[in-house]
Amino acid sequence: MEMVKISAGALLDIYSVDQLAEAFLVALDRPGDLEVDLQDADSLHTAALQVLLGAKRQCVAEKRRLVFAGLSASLKRQLGIAGADRMLLLESPSNEAEQ
Repeated sequence: MEMVKISAGALLDIYSVDQLAEAFLVALDRPGDLEVDLQDADSLHTAALQVLLGAKRQCVAEKRRLVFAGLSASLKRQLGIAGADRMLLLESPSNEAEQ
C-alpha cells in the first residue's frame, strides 16, 4: 500500500496547529497509510496532540496505519508523559519490515 507522507516541520505548536490539521485532512483524502515526519519538531502543544490523536482514530477506523519518522527522544518523552505514546501506538517506518 502507498505511504502518504506529511512533513510536520515545526507545526506542533499552538500557532500552527490549523496547518497541521489541514495537512492531515488532505492526507486522509488520499489512499494509503500515513507517515508523519517529525524530525524538525522539538515540542508538542496539547492542541497538536489532539490533532495527532484525531488522525490516529481516523486511520484506525479506515484500517490504515499512522507511523512517525524522525521522532526525537524529547518528543517521545513528552508523548510518554502525556500517556499519548500508548494511545498513538508509536510505530516508525522501520517497523514496517517487522509487521
